Amino acid sequence: MVFRLKEARKMKGQSLREAAKGLTESGFKLSHQGLNKYERGEVEIDSTKLIRFANYYGVTADYLVPNKNRPKVELTNIKFHKVRHW
Repeated sequence: MVFRLKEARKMKGQSLREAAKGLTESGFKLSHQGLNKYERGEVEIDSTKLIRFANYYGVTADYLVPNKNRPKVELTNIKFHKVRHW
């Protein structure tokens, strides 16, 4: 299964090397080659690693797990109202 690790890394604005270094500094020892294997789905991710990735990238574990059955929500025709502060 391919997780959304690459998307999360790119949202954080990091290269593979930068992300691997940051993950290693946070206690998840990982080379950029190892991270690339995770991103390509060549290595399985257990729940502990999934949570570590989510915490590092600042996303939820649910975000990282692709779900083709999840309906896509399009945000169109949204009306905003002013909120009055009392």
